[in-house]
Amino acid sequence: MRIWRRLTAAAAALLALGGSAAAFAAGGTGGCVARVPYRPRPDQDADALLLYEHRGPAEPRHLIPRSFYRDGEVIGHVAAPGRFAVIYMGWGSFTDLAGEAVNRAALYLSARGVMQGVSNPVLRGGRMTARFGPDEPVTKEDFALWLSRLFDAPAPTPGVPQHGPLSRQNMLRMGFEAMRQAGLVAPTEGGMALRELQDFALTDPANAPALLWLLQNGLLPVEAERLRPNDPATRADAALFLYAIARFDAAHTP
Repeated sequence: MRIWRRLTAAAAALLALGGSAAAFAAGGTGGCVARVPYRPRPDQDADALLLYEHRGPAEPRHLIPRSFYRDGEVIGHVAAPGRFAVIYMGWGSFTDLAGEAVNRAALYLSARGVMQGVSNPVLRGGRMTARFGPDEPVTKEDFALWLSRLFDAPAPTPGVPQHGPLSRQNMLRMGFEAMRQAGLVAPTEGGMALRELQDFALTDPANAPALLWLLQNGLLPVEAERLRPNDPATRADAALFLYAIARFDAAHTP
């Protein structure tokens, strides 16, 4: 196995070539799962491991955002068999995030090119730092772009207003539809009912099936039995939800 090292403006990356793709289809959507055996070093965070594809001289390293480490392999959803490798995207940091959960979500997504900071990265103390803008509002166009990057497919936006801030419940509906399009939504029974939420009456009935499925699968961001469905979605809300989707995807990939 050959090893390359490179230092980009955003991160230090360790590359290890190898791997193969196995036939895969889920939910009626064709595709493959590429699997590369890999054991993280003690100083490597597994969330910073992902795959890239070598597509020739014109595009030697095409990142696979929908990839993750699990049980001695780095696994990625890809369009077709090819030549894949593991890349370690060394963590930078965001200077305006409070809390481990949102910080990890933001770094996971930025390593995959799904979401970036709102300021240019600056090298401080040997680490790249930037502002994330966690409280800034999100538009439908923003969230559709991030979903399309995460799933490498156009994001469906049924019934979501074209302009203005995106509400939390409409953000959740968009994420649900993208998951369904990717074959991740299966029937679920039992669990908490939407009507048990204190602000259930504020939800749009058209969003109820999506919200119920997300709730039953642990993907609905509820605090003190409140969803705050009509609050504007923030970048922190989006990062936490996209990270939850990514972890659900990883757990349900064969």
